[in-house]
Amino acid sequence: MLVIFLFSFCLTTNEPVVYGNNSENEFRNISINPNVYNIKIKWENIGDNYKLDLVVDNNKIKEYWSGKENNVLIDKLEEDHIYKFILKAYDNNGKLINYAKISTKTLKSNKLMTKNKTYIKSKLDKNKKINSLNYHMDNAYINSIIQNKSTILSWYNLPNDKEKYKVYKNNKLIAEVTGNNFVDKDISYTKIDRYNIVGYKNIPHNVVEEKNKKLKSIGESVSSTEKKELKHERKELGIIINRDNSNNKNKVKNSKSKINRSPDIEWRPGYILQYTTFIPLESAPNPYCTIMGIDGVDIPYYCADFLGSQGYDSFHGDGRTFDPWTSTKFRTRSTAYFNWDNETGEIVKKIKHIPETGETIGYKDGKEVARGKAPESDMKIEDESFGDDWASFKMFLASSNPLVLAPDIDAFYYAKVHKNGDGEYYGVHDQAPSHEFYMGIDASEFSYPIHQQEHQGFNYLWALWPRTEWQVSVVDWEATGDTQYRDDEEIENSQWKNIGDDNIGERFSNVTNTVDFTGDDFKVKFWSYNGDIESTYELYEKDEEGNPSDFIGSCKVKGVLSECVWNNVSKYIDGSNKKAELFLKKKSDDKRTDKVNFYSRSWTKIGEDLDFSSESKRVYSTGGSFKVKLWLSPSNITSGTYALYEKDEEGNPSDFIGNCKIDGNPQECTWDNIDKFVDGKNKKAELFIKKIEGKNDKAKVYFYD
Repeated sequence: MLVIFLFSFCLTTNEPVVYGNNSENEFRNISINPNVYNIKIKWENIGDNYKLDLVVDNNKIKEYWSGKENNVLIDKLEEDHIYKFILKAYDNNGKLINYAKISTKTLKSNKLMTKNKTYIKSKLDKNKKINSLNYHMDNAYINSIIQNKSTILSWYNLPNDKEKYKVYKNNKLIAEVTGNNFVDKDISYTKIDRYNIVGYKNIPHNVVEEKNKKLKSIGESVSSTEKKELKHERKELGIIINRDNSNNKNKVKNSKSKINRSPDIEWRPGYILQYTTFIPLESAPNPYCTIMGIDGVDIPYYCADFLGSQGYDSFHGDGRTFDPWTSTKFRTRSTAYFNWDNETGEIVKKIKHIPETGETIGYKDGKEVARGKAPESDMKIEDESFGDDWASFKMFLASSNPLVLAPDIDAFYYAKVHKNGDGEYYGVHDQAPSHEFYMGIDASEFSYPIHQQEHQGFNYLWALWPRTEWQVSVVDWEATGDTQYRDDEEIENSQWKNIGDDNIGERFSNVTNTVDFTGDDFKVKFWSYNGDIESTYELYEKDEEGNPSDFIGSCKVKGVLSECVWNNVSKYIDGSNKKAELFLKKKSDDKRTDKVNFYSRSWTKIGEDLDFSSESKRVYSTGGSFKVKLWLSPSNITSGTYALYEKDEEGNPSDFIGNCKIDGNPQECTWDNIDKFVDGKNKKAELFIKKIEGKNDKAKVYFYD
């Protein structure tokens, strides 16, 4: 069960979340209404039939519903859990019009919220600062809809008293909105995007007054900006969307940024979660010098003698900005390893935790006085829990300055991580110093930030100053990126049909599963984490009588995304089942790991011209791919060029589509994406071929759609 501790008292009733999008052929006005155990989705009609797929079990696709209605109720769900759906629209001929990828989250029940509140109270009573939150992100959630031309976000239950929410994308402020939704049309399929919605909730007036009186009593001066900061709590709700169908995983090109792992831990496939605090300044003042100053001017007497100041006037800072993984400059660092067995794929039911603290150096009048390190026991992993494909745990941090009596750096986070990359994260921390939290693939160069906040000032370490509360969902479509490719193939080219998928990299195998093939042509799409490695795959047809498999052909792949096509594979169809049983085998011995999608294409003969010299008869196509098979006379001719044209019905010059170069007899040529040449009242493309190079020979041609 997914448990996210959000300090809640009662169940929030929510109106449906409605999205609008006017892009041509995209879904419009999708409404998502999540409850505790069900989710209702509605949309405006754009097709004749619909299908909803549910993403389950490590990003496998399961058809949940199909029908003509423009709404569906998904029930019997787990509470407080992220769900992913793929909504598809079809026309009456079964052709895919478009699809939308939807992520949302079921709510928590009253019982679960009470349980969470009780747990938090029992664990965090000792940490008065974290418990000092005045408002909590009760049942906060964020929805996303991904279509070809847009990403649509909508959020609920994010506390905010400002006129607008601030919307950040990859740490850059991109919008301020008055409502609770945002449409991003500046999208890319080559990277992971991190969206953060920030709100500010006003603290009760009497609490603010009490804080001001306390600050005045200890002689701390507060600027006008700081007075404003005292009046509210920062709330941050985020979502990280990996829509990267090239499977690039936001790869860091700089080799210096490769994830550092402990040499004491045996490598296994999995993820690393690293939470770090650091001082961005080169030098940090003694907190007692700061707090006991008058109008911002330090008093040397107090720096020398007050309480535990020990005479230090400053401490060595880390002098850096946000830096994933590589920097050795930090105050605290908690690194947690979530792994699974290299052979069986089973979850290792133990979170390996490596806590580290940086060295603190005290100075007086610019000279080093002493050094010390806070105990690593200041960081703890607690409440580990495991499922078949996920792990969850909590990390607590309360680390003080080892040289003086000073307020702790306090932080807490909860994480639930799935093998497919999905995750839910929640945390609370001081606004000092800087905090950074990253997730990466173990022993790789792939990582992305879960949460980052810059240092706001050392006064934020004191109990009087407000904390930051944050929550982030990670929605990883990369592991179902094959769905994007399959659907794009259906939209652009209805002849290619997906007949199977295999994640041979996840299975640590060099041989794919067998797929049954009954078509004419066969295609495989490959996508890989380590696309810089070149591999050779061989295609075979398995003989059902136990004879050696028939070798069909080989294909070299390199890059994140590759594809190979074998034509006329229909000749390998045999046996009593009238199918070809195809599989791939990696010939090269290398470390490339691939996910593969298998496609079949069948051709239907739509016309012929058995005797022409220069220009053939016309045939009509409704789009997709188009093929011609040419025989030249005499049969020894193996050169020349023919071109495919679409005749304009209004009398304009014919549109050139592409050439067919003769290097055999007979000769086959194929053109994809004929859809864009479909026009006129009949909604068809009127196609013909014409000789543009070669002798004045006779020819015959068959046309296929």
